[in-house]
Amino acid sequence: MLAVIFYLPAFSQSDTVIAYNYFQKGLHQEGIKHYQQALNEYDTAVMANSNYSRTYFHRAYVQYRLNNFDASIDDYTQYIAANPGSANAYNNRGYSEYLTGDNQTALADYNRSIELDSTISLTFINRGALKNSVKLNAEALIDFKKALTLDSADVDTYYEIGVTDNALKDYTGAIAAFNIVLKMKPGMDNAYLYRGVAKDMSGDVKGGLADVESCLVLNPDSGAGYLVRGAFKLDNKDKTGACDDFHKALSLGDTRAADYIKNNCQ
Repeated sequence: MLAVIFYLPAFSQSDTVIAYNYFQKGLHQEGIKHYQQALNEYDTAVMANSNYSRTYFHRAYVQYRLNNFDASIDDYTQYIAANPGSANAYNNRGYSEYLTGDNQTALADYNRSIELDSTISLTFINRGALKNSVKLNAEALIDFKKALTLDSADVDTYYEIGVTDNALKDYTGAIAAFNIVLKMKPGMDNAYLYRGVAKDMSGDVKGGLADVESCLVLNPDSGAGYLVRGAFKLDNKDKTGACDDFHKALSLGDTRAADYIKNNCQ
């Protein structure tokens, strides 16, 4: 009969104290947004005691802030193994998975987070954003409205509702949502942009153009703003002005403008 021996590292109380001290240093660096320094401290904490699970949650967050999404997912997985009831960890891992393009796994994590705790508005917002990205706009709207019942003061939720209403061609609803956004956060350039689109689509061409102009005043580097203004100009037979805006949009990195230039400005 063969005996199989597994080596399990033993950690002393002093190891835990050392890990805790480095963990606290990492928290400080994370709090002041020195994410690489925080990562270094968390790495040392894990080396001191790999069973100190709190480190994985926070290291996962700083990995996300450093755009190391695969590493973030790995650390959240480690944390979840030790804390399977953490709704926040499932939500956060889901978002990192979403950023890697793994929508199916992200959706499963959002669903599990909601099963564990259905009072976290951010999870509904994240799940709604994922559903919007795959054109499940009606389902997304349900999630955003649920998030609103949990936190009626969150400006981002109203913004997402406006974007989703636009996608569903409910322009009256979109305008109403963006009105709330701009009351809460007057400097939000994209809210002006998308409200302008909604106004134009509902027949208020002058009001739509005014909103797009406001977007560009707030953010002169908005490629999307120039693209939309160019489309407005094209609709109003100002081909020269439209092409100027399309070229400006392309120069600012909005590659959608290339097709407009190809089809209208040659």
